[in-house]
This record gives sequence, structure tokens and C-alpha cells, in this order.
Amino acid sequence: MRTALHQAIQLYNGRNWPSSEPVFLIRNREVSLSKILHSYRRKRNYDPVTWHLQNLQGFRPESGVDLRPESGVDLRPESGVDLRPESGVDLIPPAANDSSSASEGSSENGLSMALDTVALAMPQNKTGALMRRLAEPSSHPQGSATLPWDDLPKPIRPPEQYVYSEHMVDFATMYCSYYRSQPRIKGHIEPKVHMETEHGRFGLEIQNGISALLYQSEPSKAHDCFSSAFIRVEAILDDDHPMGLAQLFTAASELAVRAQKHPALQYILKMLVEHTARLSIYRVPKGNPIQQMLVKLTEAERISDELLRVMESMVNSFEQADVPRTDPAHWKLLYLKERYCDCLYHTGTDGTRQVVRANLLSEQEAFYGDRKSSVLWTLTNVADDHLCSNRIDDAERVFRDALHKSEALGGYAKAKIRYAALEGLAKTACWRAHNQLARTKLDSSHSSSVALLISAIDSAISLLEKARERCIEAGFEASQWFGEGNRRSVRIEKKFADICGTLQRLTENRTAGVPVDGEVDPLLFRT
Repeated sequence: MRTALHQAIQLYNGRNWPSSEPVFLIRNREVSLSKILHSYRRKRNYDPVTWHLQNLQGFRPESGVDLRPESGVDLRPESGVDLRPESGVDLIPPAANDSSSASEGSSENGLSMALDTVALAMPQNKTGALMRRLAEPSSHPQGSATLPWDDLPKPIRPPEQYVYSEHMVDFATMYCSYYRSQPRIKGHIEPKVHMETEHGRFGLEIQNGISALLYQSEPSKAHDCFSSAFIRVEAILDDDHPMGLAQLFTAASELAVRAQKHPALQYILKMLVEHTARLSIYRVPKGNPIQQMLVKLTEAERISDELLRVMESMVNSFEQADVPRTDPAHWKLLYLKERYCDCLYHTGTDGTRQVVRANLLSEQEAFYGDRKSSVLWTLTNVADDHLCSNRIDDAERVFRDALHKSEALGGYAKAKIRYAALEGLAKTACWRAHNQLARTKLDSSHSSSVALLISAIDSAISLLEKARERCIEAGFEASQWFGEGNRRSVRIEKKFADICGTLQRLTENRTAGVPVDGEVDPLLFRT
């Protein structure tokens, strides 16, 4: 590639450029100049000509690189043009009848090379020409032996944020390849209960801390939860694997989104990222790309967006490994997809999440069957996606299916699925009540409008009473298995209080005969 670039530089004499793009034969393969430049830019070398000219010392052209004569370039040497590959700095010697001094020739040659730097960095126009004249020789002082770099416009480079994101994706891809090449990969078998792993408990502590700070107003409890989570980071890095890091990234993504509601969470997120980066320097073996990625993460402007790209690249990397669906190690890809869906949920990427999660459910059912706890958990999330899209019938059907299948489980796993399904059925009943009232508007032009609205209120009251019963059942599961004051209990208690308040208002409006408002408070029905 560099030899072809060297020959391309020699084609330009500071005044003329071939009318067609040079094409080279490299190992019997035709490669255009634009592809050569593109290959350098992919390696983060955005100005390959300048780099080549500044590193000519010791350069030796390789054999087997020839300019294709059919590319429309005149190969006959003209005055001031030398098409032969040379290793000297003076690539464009003056003509034999040129009486200019050596210093003048050096200045003109320097200008030619500088112009070529800009010409090759500029995109091709519609006619395929690669050169645009940007300066004249007379505009620079004669006799100068240095290149006038400061006077020339610089090549257009991608935005810094784009380059940063590309680096993060590269680090994530390299880490997954590095992990798959390690012998210890065989020791990472799927645990019976993911919640009992170090990364599972880490994610639980982060969620409990967020709940204590945002919904329970207990800073001391939140402090204890976050401190416990920070201690577990060391164990996650000691036995670093993509599943543990995926849980770490998911928790950080949730913190980044929740920090918009509470400034203290922004501080917690900053401390978590910096703490993880410092530990990686001492706990992660040298040569592991995850160390570079964790340190680079401290420079992110929008951590949630960067983590979303990292998670997507990790999923793609494992998918490209072509692990058979029947291989026991396939659980790792499924787990990464599950955490990727969580990141999509936290960042509000609804459309992509619904598609990815539906595909994940199909893959999980094919790998585990339809009765495993992780499959049923994804099933409840798919039902939530239906509810977000106002497909209430589909949501209720899937929630009921999950509730029925949870009977095959036992203990904590059964309680977790039952709670999610019962809470989901309460939400679907609330949404039906909301839609029932929203469709029935008070119209003074019809004598039956009041009767229709009263009928709609009766229907809404019946639906909300069913939702209240579901909340009571879900609250019982939460208090029995997750303890008093846990985040699930707090959430269902708040929803129960909202439903009771709405029922009281609707009952009062029904008794009065003239409702104050024909709609239920929309805040009640947020999923």
C-alpha cells in the first residue's frame, strides 16, 4: 500500500494531475488510489501523504506494485516529472534546462508535496479528478527549505465524538475476541440462578439503591446499597467475563438515565465509572482490551449512549462467532442479548427493543424450553412492550400465559414471575379503564351522552377494582419473598394507592351524575 502511495505522489508535479484516477496492480489485484487512502483512514491515519513524506528515511519500495497502464495515466516522463519510485526526499527533480537555484527547486518541490497532501485528502468530484489547486508557487517565499504546512487547510476529520465511539466499539469487539481465545472460557458455565452470582447481586444492589433514593427517600439505605455494589466490582474484574461486564454496563446505563431525576445519582455514576477504571488497572491482566475500554469510558460525554453501542457490539461479536444453537455456551449470547434489551429499555429505544426482545424470546424458548424462569421473565417484558404499543389484548394474553406457566417453578423464581405477571395484569386493567373513559366524551348535543358517560364510569370502576385485586396479590408475593420495604413492595403500594384514589374520584362523580372530568389521570397508567 505504501509503495503505491509513493508512486501516486510522484505522478503529481505541482501543476498537473492525471485526468483519471490512478489504479495499481498489487499482488495481481487492481486497487484504486481512493481505496488506498481509505485503508489508511480506517487505521486512524487521516493524512497518509504527510505521514509518508515525513517518514521517507529508510523507506524501500516493494516489488510487485505497478501502475496499471490502462488507467488513463500517461506514463511518459515529462519535464519536472519522475515516475520512478525513489527513496529520496526530492521526489520531483527540476528539468535539465531549469536554471533555478537549488534552493528555489527545493521550495517548489516542497510546495508540490504540500499541495499533494491536500489534493489526496479532498474527495473526488464527479469527473473522477483528485486534484484541486489550492495555492500558487508565488504565494510562498522562495528559498524556504521547509514545507508551508501552517498555510494550508487541514483535511476534514470526523467529529471527535464519532472517533471516540468508534474506539469504544473497537475495544469491545477486541475484548470479546480476547475472551473467546482464553482457556478459562470453558470454566464459565451457566449458573442455576443468575441472581446468586457476583454480578447478579451487584445489579440488585444498584437497583435497590436507586429505589431507596428516588421512591423511598432513604439516603442512608441508598448509601448502604451503593457501597455494597461498589465492593462487588472488584470480584467482577478479578474474573472478568462479558456476562459480568454486561451487568455492570446495564447498571451504569440505568444510573445515567435515572440521574436526570436526581443529581445525586449523577455523582454515584461518576464514582462508579472512575472506581471501575482504577480497579481495572490493578485487577485486569495486561493486554486485556477491557482495561483500555474502562479507562476510556471515563471520558464519555453521554455514558448511556456509549454503553448502548458497546453492548450492541458485544452481542454482534458473539453472534459472528457462529456458536451452534445446541452448544451449551450459547447461553452467553442469550444473556448478553437480555442485558442489551435492558439498556435499550433504560435509554427509551422502544422500536429496536421490541424487535430484539421478541427475537430473544424465540431463541430462549428454542434453547431452554418455555418453562425456565429467564424465558418467562422475557415473556413478561414482551407483554410490557405490547402494553407500551397500546396492544392491550396481546399484553393481557401474554401476562396470563406467564402467570400460568410460573406454576411450574418454585421459590424465588416463581415469586418473581408471579409478581411481574400480576403487576402487568393490574396495568392492563388500568389501561382498559383509561381507554373506556377516553372514548366516551361528554356531548351536549345528544340527550343520552350523560347516560353513556355514566355507563363508561361503571365499566371503568369495575376494571379498576380488578386492578386493585391484582395489586393486593402482587403485594403479598413481594412482601413474602422480597421482604418489607423492598423496591417491588414500594412500587406496588404506590400503584395501589393511586388506583384507590382514582376509584374514589370516579365513585363520587358517578354519584353526582355529572363527572368533573371524563378521563382518568394519565399518570396512573404509566408502565
